[in-house]
Amino acid sequence: MSTITTMKTIRFYIALIAAGCTILTASFFPAPLFSANATDASTERDFSAIDKYAVATPKSAEKSPEKLAAYLMRAATTDVEKARAIARWITSNVRYDITAASGASEKPSNNADSVFATRRALDGGFANLFVRMMRSIGIETVNIYGVQKSFGYMPVDTTALKRRVWNAFRSKEGWRLVDLPIYTEDENSDGSYKTKYADAFFCIPPEQLIYTHLPDETKWQMLTTPFTREQFLQSVQYFGAYYGCRVTMLTHRDYAVTTQNRTLTMEFDVADSAHLGARVYGCGKELRSAAKWTRDGRKQTLTVKFPIAGAYKLELTSSEDIVRANVKSNDSKINAAATSLVGYAVKTIAEYGVTVEGKSGKSMAAR
Repeated sequence: MSTITTMKTIRFYIALIAAGCTILTASFFPAPLFSANATDASTERDFSAIDKYAVATPKSAEKSPEKLAAYLMRAATTDVEKARAIARWITSNVRYDITAASGASEKPSNNADSVFATRRALDGGFANLFVRMMRSIGIETVNIYGVQKSFGYMPVDTTALKRRVWNAFRSKEGWRLVDLPIYTEDENSDGSYKTKYADAFFCIPPEQLIYTHLPDETKWQMLTTPFTREQFLQSVQYFGAYYGCRVTMLTHRDYAVTTQNRTLTMEFDVADSAHLGARVYGCGKELRSAAKWTRDGRKQTLTVKFPIAGAYKLELTSSEDIVRANVKSNDSKINAAATSLVGYAVKTIAEYGVTVEGKSGKSMAAR
């Protein structure tokens, strides 16, 4: 069967509302949890068994947040696994109130007991219930208050910043960052949709979260060199975590890139499972042969050659295989495997605006 290129329709429901402030007086982490190009085993761990257990929780175990947390612990050993079980129960059972978030109805209470009873909440309610359940099993957990870029954010557009509440919990290895109410809807072959938890926001490395979330308190960035508010506003348009793609920018962190050299080289730290690509737009068209990739372990290097000076848009993409279950057939080759590759989905995970200057130092008009 020939491979068919296709694009999944993916819709995002991202909780973005105003939240209050909190005061954290202790200095919890004198050193950063992650280095700029390090990976953490918890971010690439297989949680399928724990997820299945949490999603199948019987109603008899849901008497209270504390009793539920105790039940969920039966499938977990480490602090990260315990946090995962609680996170998956919450994201599977509490509905993000889209109507209230848009202002069309009254906002639900952020109180953990209310969220547990009504099963509807905004980001503050998700965060408070997570804190309540985690603390009940002895894991130190806090709310983090700050701002998040809207999905259509453009650099320095402060009107597209929304107040946000997310979480951090302390495992034996150190602090971990979690943002719960972010989901994707993937299109099925019959045109229907299935909702899926945006997995990359569980234990997301701080050097990736900083491109979408800016905490009020600098220490919760958990970075060796924290971003200023100005750097956050000017940073690259990064959507990778929404698609489950874990990429860290090693060389270019700003959305706007200016160069006098028509060859641009960029470096990224990329999980082994990710398949990166690039699209370059300029001169009134897509420049299909402009971008080339090389890989050395986790480090991927992108080299882009621009034809003339001018303004360009550079998109980083990630692709994933699309498979479907095989149907019965007289063709033994088709029945040889349970599934077949039918195409792949391409998703834009980051966007840059590139200006290539001429010899005079000024940009030529793109044609």
